[in-house]
Amino acid sequence: MTDHKFCAECGSSLNPGAAFCDQCGVLARSSAKTSVEAASVLPKKQSSNLIIVVLIVVSVFILGIAALGAGGWFLLRAGKTTTQTTIQSGSDTPAVAPPEESPVVTRIPEELRFEDFESANIDINGDGSFDLDPTNPANAVWRLFGDADLGFFLPLPSIGGGSDIHVTYDVFIPSQTVIMSIEGQESPVVLVRTRLMDSDGNSALAGDTLPPSGQWQTVSTTFEDPEAGVFEVGIEALWFEGPIYIDNVSAKSAVAP
Repeated sequence: MTDHKFCAECGSSLNPGAAFCDQCGVLARSSAKTSVEAASVLPKKQSSNLIIVVLIVVSVFILGIAALGAGGWFLLRAGKTTTQTTIQSGSDTPAVAPPEESPVVTRIPEELRFEDFESANIDINGDGSFDLDPTNPANAVWRLFGDADLGFFLPLPSIGGGSDIHVTYDVFIPSQTVIMSIEGQESPVVLVRTRLMDSDGNSALAGDTLPPSGQWQTVSTTFEDPEAGVFEVGIEALWFEGPIYIDNVSAKSAVAP
């Protein structure tokens, strides 16, 4: 086998008899190696270069993954922070209006007053007196005796607005009671008036005419939506002389339409 020489510096093939390497200029005689020696050197240099290249590629790959992971983590954190800030600041949440409160209507007690006159401890202001029911002596009633005794008032509790006041009571006019003759009156009747009066003396008034009868007759009147305040219910009778009797005075509330 021909002993082919290579440059000890760069590994290039040397021309036979050359004193210097054509590639790097190193003195050939003193530094040249045989082909066998060169063969033992070259693979080591190539393998070292290969290892370095592989290490560089792997390092770049690892660094790339790490960079992507770090970037994604920061983006994710940034997104979460933005969302939390948005929710806390309320910039992306619609303003919710508070629920509308239903209007409060003050209602008076259903039964303002029910008076059957069974007790003498009744706060009555006006004319008349306690008496016995002509149709039932066991029943106590209130008696007006005209023409001087004309009416009386029963106090009501304080009431609020928003309700009508419905007043009812029973009236008994004996047949012997004298009814005054009024011009234009077709038949003898007693004028019975129901009054709702406030604490300032202002009042609303409704009237009914009742003939003498051997039985109790019911009067019913509704006062529409009075303002809040303290009231009295008044019962008055006109155009008669002699006794008439009142019983079962009731004042109830009804929600105004």
